[in-house]
Amino acid sequence: MVETLEDWMYDFAWKGREVAQQRNDRLDTKAMNIVNFSSLLIPIITGILLFFADKPFSPYIRVPWVISLVLLLLSIFFAFMTIWLKDQGIININYHFSKCSSDVITELGNSAKDIADWQDVVLNAGINKSLYMLISSWLFIFALFSISISSILLFL
Repeated sequence: MVETLEDWMYDFAWKGREVAQQRNDRLDTKAMNIVNFSSLLIPIITGILLFFADKPFSPYIRVPWVISLVLLLLSIFFAFMTIWLKDQGIININYHFSKCSSDVITELGNSAKDIADWQDVVLNAGINKSLYMLISSWLFIFALFSISISSILLFL
């Protein structure tokens, strides 16, 4: 049970930061799924392009395959931007502890405020991650669409 307002603030701030971080972790997982699936498709498409390189097909059949490769590579790039940790932020523990006094109640309140500031950094990072994930997802969808068109053109 919470004994003081500062205890409650500290618990609430820490739980809020954890929720924000869980959101970012889910975005990272989805971005890694796009990277993994794209990494499987790229060699397949490259193999198809190499197989048909010396065949007498129209170059217009190869264009959608090349477009899909470019879109998959861009999708991987933005997925890696989603995963990038540069803007996650962290509390400098040594600096934080050097500011502490012997009054535990006051320091719990100050720590809660520092954690709340950290949550803002994590939330702002989440906004960037969401944007990069959205771009990566749309590029991946367009790549799949381009692969579909390429496959249809091969069999026409």
